[in-house]
Amino acid sequence: MINKERGAAILTALLVVVLATTLVAGLLESQEIRMKSLENQRLRDQMNWLGQGALDWVRLILKEDLYQTKEVDHLGEVWSIPISETSLSDFLKTQALSGATLSYDKDTFFAGHIVDANARFNLMSLIETTDKHSTGFIIATKINPEATAIFARILQSVGLDPQLTSLVAQWLLNSHRSLSEDQDMPLPIETVADLKVIIPTMTDSQISALEQLVVVLPRPSPININTASSDVLSLTLGVPQEVAQELVMERMRSYFTDYNSLVTRIKSRMPSWTPVTQRNIDVKTEYFFVLEQLRKSELIVRRYALISRMQSTNNATEVIQTGNGYPLGLTFDGV
Repeated sequence: MINKERGAAILTALLVVVLATTLVAGLLESQEIRMKSLENQRLRDQMNWLGQGALDWVRLILKEDLYQTKEVDHLGEVWSIPISETSLSDFLKTQALSGATLSYDKDTFFAGHIVDANARFNLMSLIETTDKHSTGFIIATKINPEATAIFARILQSVGLDPQLTSLVAQWLLNSHRSLSEDQDMPLPIETVADLKVIIPTMTDSQISALEQLVVVLPRPSPININTASSDVLSLTLGVPQEVAQELVMERMRSYFTDYNSLVTRIKSRMPSWTPVTQRNIDVKTEYFFVLEQLRKSELIVRRYALISRMQSTNNATEVIQTGNGYPLGLTFDGV
C-alpha cells in the first residue's frame, strides 16, 4: 500500500513538473513572439521616418539637378548613383554632451536607389490629353498614332498580336473621357498587369517581359533616350538591336544633349530612317521611382515612391504615390 502511494506521489510530482515546464515554455515562446513583433514594429517605424527623410533628400537632389542641368537627364548624374547597403549608425552618428560619438543600430542597414521611370514606354502616351501638366484626373482627347505604332512593336516583341494595340489604346481613351459625357467608362489601367483584363490571353511570362519595357504613369510622357535600355530604344525608335546597342555605348561616352543629336547619330547609320517625334522621345525625365530597403538580420523591409518633377519657376517636385515592396518590373538588391 505504501509503495502504491509513493508511486502515485512520484507520478503526481512528474505531472506537475511537466505541466510547469510546458507553461514556462509557452510563456517563453509567447514572450519571444512578442519581442519579435515589437522588433518588427520598430523596424517598420524606422522605415517610415527614414523613408520620409530619404524622400525629402531625393526631392532636394532632383530639384537641384534641374537647376544644374536644365532639360537634360542622363545616367552620369548624381541622382542615378545608388546608395549601397550602409549601416544605419553611419546615418545617425551624433555628438553627446561629453563629446563622445554615439552610434545607433549598427546591425540595421539602409540602401536606396533612384530609377528613371521615363526609361520605359509609358502606356498613358497612347492617348493625347487636354492638359499636359494636370495632376488630377486627365481628360483624353484622341489616340496618339505614333505611340500606338511603338506599342505594337513592343507587343510583338513579347509574342503578342500587335493589332491588340488598338484595344489597349481605345480602353485608355474610354477610361479618360470627360466626366460630363453620359456613358459608362472602364476602370483606368494602373499597372502593366492590368492589361490582362483587356488581353485575357496574356501569360505571366509575357506580363513579366512587358514590365521590363512598359510603365504606367499618371499622364503621357516621352521616353528618355539617355536612360532607356537598348531593348526599349530599339522598339521605340524602330531600329535594329545592334544600332540601339551602339547608341547605348556611345551615350556612355557622350550623352545625348538634345533631340536633334539623337536624330543625327541615327541618320548617319540609317539615312532612310523616319524619326520618332519629340512627343514620344526626349532627353529629360519627369517621373522617378525611389526604391528603399531596410534590413535587420533576416528581416527586410522594402518601400517605393513615385516622384514627379516639373520644370517651372520653382522646379517643383511632388510625391505621387508610395507603397510597400517594389513596383512590378523593378528590382534593387541593395548591394
